[in-house]
Amino acid sequence: QAILETFFKEQHASKTITGEQAFKLYDTYGFPLEVTTLACQERGYNVDFVGFEQAMEKQRELSGKKMKSTKKTIELPENLSAKFVGYEKTEVTSPIVGLFTDDTLHTKVTAGKPCWVITKECPFFVSTGGQVDDVATVTIHGKTMPVTALQKIGSVVAFEITPDVALAVGDSVHQEVHVKTRKMTANNHTATHLLQAALIELLGKQVKQSGSVVDPNYLRFDFTYHKNLTPEEITHVENRVNDIIRENIPVSIFETSYKKALEHGAIAIFGEKYNPECVRVIDVPGFSTELCGGTHVPMTGAIGLFKITEVSALSAGNRRIFAVTGPKAVELMQRNFTTVKTLSQEFKVKPEEVVTAVEKQTACLHKAQLDVKNLKKQVLTHSIATWLTHTQTVHSVPFLYVIVDGYSTPDLQDAATQLQHKQPGLYVLVSNDGDKANFFASLAPQHAQHINFEKVKDVLDAHGLKGGGKAGTLQGGGPHITKDLKTALLKALA
Repeated sequence: QAILETFFKEQHASKTITGEQAFKLYDTYGFPLEVTTLACQERGYNVDFVGFEQAMEKQRELSGKKMKSTKKTIELPENLSAKFVGYEKTEVTSPIVGLFTDDTLHTKVTAGKPCWVITKECPFFVSTGGQVDDVATVTIHGKTMPVTALQKIGSVVAFEITPDVALAVGDSVHQEVHVKTRKMTANNHTATHLLQAALIELLGKQVKQSGSVVDPNYLRFDFTYHKNLTPEEITHVENRVNDIIRENIPVSIFETSYKKALEHGAIAIFGEKYNPECVRVIDVPGFSTELCGGTHVPMTGAIGLFKITEVSALSAGNRRIFAVTGPKAVELMQRNFTTVKTLSQEFKVKPEEVVTAVEKQTACLHKAQLDVKNLKKQVLTHSIATWLTHTQTVHSVPFLYVIVDGYSTPDLQDAATQLQHKQPGLYVLVSNDGDKANFFASLAPQHAQHINFEKVKDVLDAHGLKGGGKAGTLQGGGPHITKDLKTALLKALA
């Protein structure tokens, strides 16, 4: 919190926390971006979300260098020939053309040691454009093992394994992409394109992608827009994407020059580097055209179903959408249907009336809780007169120790205040709640010279009741307390 306050002072003129500052809060101090954003909104500040993403990406690259030191330092021979065939194939058998460990090329490696392998043909997709790495396995000399990491060295795909057998350049490797995971990822990637097109169609060309994650289980799309989306707009976008899915439009994928792609209407992502001579275009005719190197479905109908699960504001000009597709969307629908049906039966109402029934029940519960709270306060107030008849005297000071159940610290403080008004003294009130306890201790100022209040604190500490307060008061909590505390207090104050 102190660090954030410092940033507020530094950015007082611009009223914007920089991306680097937001990332430092996230990376160094564990502040989620959402928490930083909320804190900024309360103070009238913005967050540079694009700068945050850039800082995050820079950190990923640095982390990648630490974990995969070969990414930049390994130099591959110019005659090493390797090809990515993952757009066309998810399974291929191909010979090893490169092996390396610790930034050093080898012709052979021993079993049991992690190494990087390059094959003449490789079907594994390496994370780019927001899409995550493929999940994959390889089989060598009859032994199947998981691929633990992927990276690109120039245009060459390298995969990391810990081989169960010795390897040598020229050995045949059978490589398999986990097809179900790849298909789910492709569903989400094409759906991301459809989502962006639907947003632009509804909200205008001011919508620009500012980040994305394409995972087998979900998609996340960040975009620029000056205000929050209404429930009606969210529903419209969701329905529009599902309309395109049901139309089962063939997805056209082709390569062309960057100039011709833009003339064709393709959307390029700001900040991405494109080869001016050859770019890959993903075209859903009549609806979406984007430059993209990811994997996609052949027909929009393969996506099955699209469901937005969350829409949030990252900053004044940035929004974030989470969504699921295909099997994950069906699972979500089934869970929600079961939940609504169960509530419908519980409340004995129609499914469409469940929300109203829950709202009524919540209102009744809230009222009941207020009634209970007020009754408990009345009981506490009525108990004060009785308590005062049970006070003891310690060094000529009225002393009372009371255990009551189910009261909060503010309730105890209010009771102690009433006790002091009626008869100034030393009051220690404890309330047990299950295996925990709250406490409030109060010493009237006129008796401060007769009672060493520090001893009260020491006894409470010894019984696990930790807390603090100003002169003459202590409050806090700890474990469930028994009557033994009273004996300890009297002994310490004697």
